[in-house]
Amino acid sequence: MVTETWIAPTIAGVFLVISGVLAAILARRGAKLGTREQKAPDVSDLWAQQEADRRMRIIMEDLWWKLWRAFQSFYRRVQTTVSTLDLTEAQLKHFELSPKEKAAIDARPPEETA
Repeated sequence: MVTETWIAPTIAGVFLVISGVLAAILARRGAKLGTREQKAPDVSDLWAQQEADRRMRIIMEDLWWKLWRAFQSFYRRVQTTVSTLDLTEAQLKHFELSPKEKAAIDARPPEETA
């Protein structure tokens, strides 16, 4: 009976110790990172960040256009294959595109002006 009265305080004590250790670790980490985050970037850091952002944007745009061209190519291959099959009019209607979809398929990437 005596051990039952100590279960709740023991669990609470262990929880408080774990919470205290975790809070101390987070406070120490925050103190270390706080001074680094408080420093204002200099001009060379800003230029380096801008160049890194520009490179990443170019890479992402290239990936976007490659993906877009891959879908165009896939669509054209499907259309070529459908035209060689003997399908009924009802079956061919499943492959028809709206005018908006056709315009999107036939669109060209904008030319760079730089």
